[in-house]
Amino acid sequence: MAKESTPNKKVIKTEPRKTDTPSGASMPLPGRKKVITRMTNTPTDFTFNRENIKWMLISVGIVSFGYILMMGGKMPSNNVWDEKIIYSFTRTVLAPVVILAGLGLSIYAIFLNKPSSENNS
Repeated sequence: MAKESTPNKKVIKTEPRKTDTPSGASMPLPGRKKVITRMTNTPTDFTFNRENIKWMLISVGIVSFGYILMMGGKMPSNNVWDEKIIYSFTRTVLAPVVILAGLGLSIYAIFLNKPSSENNS
């Protein structure tokens, strides 16, 4: 039988790159480069603009009005249980609908797009 020859292995030697001015975490503090970044937030960068905030405040007002409707009126006497006042149409139907309308308006205010400042003419 013939002897199997072992394949020749290629050895590639790499040397680390030498830089003139090292920087980074391994560099002592006085020798590090100072990186200055300025983050400015102008009103054009805000996610919500004046229109969104206006609709959000209106929706908060509508939801608050719904909760006030749900509170209803007070009992004529503390010793009397009046089911007509407790289970009235205003407390059981109208107030929850008003609250849901306010929450829907707040969702609309969140998804309201910014007006485009580009002229497409």
